Amino acid sequence: MNALLRTKIVCTIGPASRELALLKDLASAGMDVARLNFSHGDESMHAETIQRIRKVSAELNKPVAVICDLQGPKLRVGIMPKDGVSLKEGEPLILTTVQEVEPELSAHASGADGPKRVAVQFEHLPEVVSAGDRILIDDGLIELSAEGVEAGEILTTVVTGGILQSNKGLNLPRAALSIPAITEK
Repeated sequence: MNALLRTKIVCTIGPASRELALLKDLASAGMDVARLNFSHGDESMHAETIQRIRKVSAELNKPVAVICDLQGPKLRVGIMPKDGVSLKEGEPLILTTVQEVEPELSAHASGADGPKRVAVQFEHLPEVVSAGDRILIDDGLIELSAEGVEAGEILTTVVTGGILQSNKGLNLPRAALSIPAITEK
């Protein structure tokens, strides 16, 4: 069987590539599938992009499939100070579900004021984390080790440090979460 018949070119279409002329160029160059990331943009923008893809497909008499990449649930940290929070290997860090943690409080260094505190947006996080669990933040660039849970807060130690910015994703590699696979959006 011809390998070329089984190979498909998938192009992610976003604000910079959704203009009609560029879509036509992409399809002419071999785009078989247009991927739309539904984590960004709104319904009307995506509907218009799909209409443009269908128009280009008809004009070129070339089938172009559309994949709508739906946003799933994402665990995230809360709001950090403007320059982020510096996390250093070996230091303690508390993850809290209390959303009222002021960004400035997240920046306090360990010491007399105690460990740094970072708000997380998933209120049930303390229920699914156990001592010894790995907690990855910002696509794994920052790693924490859970030491335990006390009074609804997760006590951790920084394994791999870095600058933590607002709303970065949080991942629990071994936890089983009972959250919906598709968000309301």
